[in-house]
Amino acid sequence: MLPGWAWVVIGVIGIPALLVGGPLLVIGALKARRRRRRRSAGSGDLRVAGSWDELTDGYSELGFEVPRGTTRLLVAAALESQLAGQQPAGQYPVSAGLTPLAGRVDRAVFNGREIDDDLVEQSWAEALDSLGIAETSAGRLRRLVGRFRIRSRRDWNKQDWRKRDTSRRK
Repeated sequence: MLPGWAWVVIGVIGIPALLVGGPLLVIGALKARRRRRRRSAGSGDLRVAGSWDELTDGYSELGFEVPRGTTRLLVAAALESQLAGQQPAGQYPVSAGLTPLAGRVDRAVFNGREIDDDLVEQSWAEALDSLGIAETSAGRLRRLVGRFRIRSRRDWNKQDWRKRDTSRRK
């Protein structure tokens, strides 16, 4: 049995820690589940497209402005431009290789052939490497905040849901 003062300490420290840490743990678990599903669910072309979705969500969660409703190549160019713009003056510009990756993802998604697991793993490795470059250049605070931000979910809420297919409602 714990003494009374121990229960007070647990209540004073434990409850606020649970209130702050609990949602952070839930967000971390949701993001891990999202990544796992994108990486393993569906056909090869869906998994390759999932690597691009994970990449753009990661950039968005780091605070980059990810254009919506445009091609992967244009998104890649915009993100590369933003990444180069945040490099300190005089430093060699860092490239995340997004434009070639976007082209490979487009070819995998739209070529109509079965995608093998090697191409899926290569796509995921390149996407995560590119995201790692963005995380490194973003700085410690943005990286920490991005780890627990679900910005892409907030962006979904900005969509005009009235334009969606309403045939299911009939």
